[in-house]
Amino acid sequence: MYSPSQVLEEFFARLKAYSPFITLKPIDSGLWHTYLINRVLYALTRSCDLERIAADTQLSVRTVANHLRFAKQLCLVERKGGKFTLSKLGMQYVVSRDQHCPTETLSEEQAALIRDFTVRDPFASPTIFGIYQIIETTFNLGRNTHPVPLEMVLPHFRDASGKRFEWQTKKSTYHGTKMYANYAVELGLLAEIGDKLLITPSGIRFILLLQLHKGLKVIDALRLD
Repeated sequence: MYSPSQVLEEFFARLKAYSPFITLKPIDSGLWHTYLINRVLYALTRSCDLERIAADTQLSVRTVANHLRFAKQLCLVERKGGKFTLSKLGMQYVVSRDQHCPTETLSEEQAALIRDFTVRDPFASPTIFGIYQIIETTFNLGRNTHPVPLEMVLPHFRDASGKRFEWQTKKSTYHGTKMYANYAVELGLLAEIGDKLLITPSGIRFILLLQLHKGLKVIDALRLD
């Protein structure tokens, strides 16, 4: 017996197999701020050895490895032959640091590099996708009220990110949402006042450009004319 719902379910199942971006979900890196990786990235210009980087930054080897994995999610680092090295974007990021500010500071040039990269490829990694998703969620909810209360953002970001069945507690949903909200604020795409999020002028421009690039990415991935 012909079942339209079954046909569509099978179509979507095949689609997911050939288009991984559909199942892309944010991940919890354990880092609440993007600038925390700066010490490790700057040390990476001097050595690829984790123990030497750990000694240079006064961090544990385990923490250094975690920071590098997060940097890889931001496409600032590549891993080849078991060694971490700066990517082309990562080298630009390091050069763009503000020498007059503390190490754990994100310069406007560094923020712009990550913003521009995210716009061009919102599906580059789970973390890049999460940054895009928190901004789009805030933008969409802003049609109801702006500033947007974080309590409104929490369930919408969780569900839009595909984490409904993974972030099942209020604590996990809060941690995941707040983490990505922090990233977006540091990149200048959102602002935070108390427990409310606001989209910035840069965030509006980001969303408009992202919608264009995202559509092109989807069309290319699905091989649609």
